[in-house]
Amino acid sequence: MNRKEFLKKIILSLPAAAALQTQFSSCREDANLMESYYSTQSYKGVVLIIGAGISGIAAAKSLKKVGLEPVILEANYKIGGRIKTEERDGMVIEYGASFIHGSATNPITQIARDAGAILLQMDSNGLDVYDDKGVLLPQEKMNEYYNNYETLIQQIKGNASANKSFTEVMNEIKPSYMNDLIMRFLISIKIELNTGASIDKLSSLYFDDDTKYTGSDLLVINGFDKVVKYLASDLTVLTNHIVKKINYKESKIYVETPRGEFIADRVLVTVPLGVLQNQKIIFDPLLPLQKTEALMRLKMSRNEKLAMKFGPSIYEHPGYSFGITSAQFGKFNYFLNMNKYASNNAFTTYLLGNYNDIGLTDAYQFSIWACENIWKIFPGTKYGASKYYSSQWKNDSSFYGAFSYVPVGAYSSDYDIIAEDVDKKLFFAGEHTNRQYRGTVHGAYLSGIRAAEKIIASL
Repeated sequence: MNRKEFLKKIILSLPAAAALQTQFSSCREDANLMESYYSTQSYKGVVLIIGAGISGIAAAKSLKKVGLEPVILEANYKIGGRIKTEERDGMVIEYGASFIHGSATNPITQIARDAGAILLQMDSNGLDVYDDKGVLLPQEKMNEYYNNYETLIQQIKGNASANKSFTEVMNEIKPSYMNDLIMRFLISIKIELNTGASIDKLSSLYFDDDTKYTGSDLLVINGFDKVVKYLASDLTVLTNHIVKKINYKESKIYVETPRGEFIADRVLVTVPLGVLQNQKIIFDPLLPLQKTEALMRLKMSRNEKLAMKFGPSIYEHPGYSFGITSAQFGKFNYFLNMNKYASNNAFTTYLLGNYNDIGLTDAYQFSIWACENIWKIFPGTKYGASKYYSSQWKNDSSFYGAFSYVPVGAYSSDYDIIAEDVDKKLFFAGEHTNRQYRGTVHGAYLSGIRAAEKIIASL
């Protein structure tokens, strides 16, 4: 019997396609998209997926193509995971992903276009950089710093060590750079923004050993959530289902939630690294020691985002992005000018670096900190933001951070270990399982496809 016939036999022997469509709610491009299943009926089927982020959705999409009918359990009230979009006060607010990096070869680019996303090319639009007193720095000076930055990165790679941070190696090579506000600003927006880590904690050996796609970066300006809604349009997703325990010691896998027990032959776990690290799901038996150690070595970043709206004609800026070389590195000193594409006089800014460790802070406090830098760039009357909304990834128990990174003492190979299946029935996906494209939407997406292929091969 070939694999196709085998899969067909499994599907026909289970209460799959037709029964599932009447028993559960499916994701559709309409008002019922987030509809939840509130009864305590149990599911018995081939594949169960934990988490409706883009990795879980990509896996379900791939499994459906071969005739399987996977069910996704999502803890939150909506799909998307760290792709989280809201429309408020005339703003399209992205709390998580907003860019498609390396758009020429990135698989998300075409999916986004098919989903109706409007994409803005950012690379050629320039970055205006101001000094700590609010004076615009000449482009010639910035070009010199960009060249010095590229030289520094190559020097750090050549002197890297697994037990030394980026900062430690930089202090050995160019100690003056830690007090150079312009260089420190570039490091913050290029290294700390993209890796999610303070350079004091980031591994000097593995900070840049992932793979980048080619092409310009594209900003999705009308909602990144269009991508996940588009992909999930024909999938079965049960929202508000918090998985508490996964028992995989028998031939069948038993998944416990407050709303009922689910039984499957294969289970794919796509919850964020932070959820696994905080043991929000109990595994019986425990996960292999090697996998557990790898999970604990990697870390989750904070990288919070803040959207701020101001009154009409206040703080107009001609560029698409701008920054200030503040001594408080990573504290809301890089801004995206939303007014350039949405005419709403709003900015998006970021909390980075050592501010990962800051405690619980609300959007109001964030906006005060950000305005301190805005007031330097725009002299005159000091206006506060009229509206402000921020992410709180680090304090959200569904995530415990924005995305993963490799700290001192960890290894890039830890991503490979986390990605390994257990007994060919318990599988893992998510950005924290993709060594090559970690910390990205496309990395999570590709990990879901990879996991689906492994599941199909195991049946």
